[in-house]
Amino acid sequence: MLLGLCSCGGTDAENPNNTSKNERLTEENIVGTYKSVGLFIRDEYQLNENTTFDSTKGNKGTYRLEDKNSIYVKAKNDAADIWTRKGKFYYVTDENHLTKVYNKDKEYELQPTFDKNGRSNQSFEAGEGDQYNYTEFFNLSLKADGTYTAEYKYFSKLTFSYETEENYEGNYTFENDILWLTFKETQYPMILDDGKLYFDIYEKVEE
Repeated sequence: MLLGLCSCGGTDAENPNNTSKNERLTEENIVGTYKSVGLFIRDEYQLNENTTFDSTKGNKGTYRLEDKNSIYVKAKNDAADIWTRKGKFYYVTDENHLTKVYNKDKEYELQPTFDKNGRSNQSFEAGEGDQYNYTEFFNLSLKADGTYTAEYKYFSKLTFSYETEENYEGNYTFENDILWLTFKETQYPMILDDGKLYFDIYEKVEE
């Protein structure tokens, strides 16, 4: 389930499809390869010039430019996702910003909050799945001492058991609206935007 931050090379001058973090998104510069860099989810998307996409998990569908900062991605027989750019990253959620995101903590139903030292003392959980077979659970606990624990579970409604369980722990830092989780010497980002913490994160591979 783990993937380190991708290695990106090249410059905007060398490749017209490269996209700087401040450049307006266009139909031309969103074409390319996007690799997941978050803690829980591992996948890679290829956005093709003909507005179709393919992913390493086998998802196929179409995409379009939603606005100057986001991409609308629609897989076959599935709900659409919105990819929103934040700096050099893109966070992924559904059209209503309800999935792949921590909205409120488990104890008080407060939004994700960090103090002036970048510390939090909150626990979150999120779930996702289709109506037939599987449900995924993403749990995160941030502690005031700068450490965290996290858990990913994949539950099968066919076997009524957890087919996958992954556990993570390490240190975290929070800076410029990015929560960095360190696990086995690799850092994984989560993005805080408008009081919500997003964990399905992609970065475009610049060539």
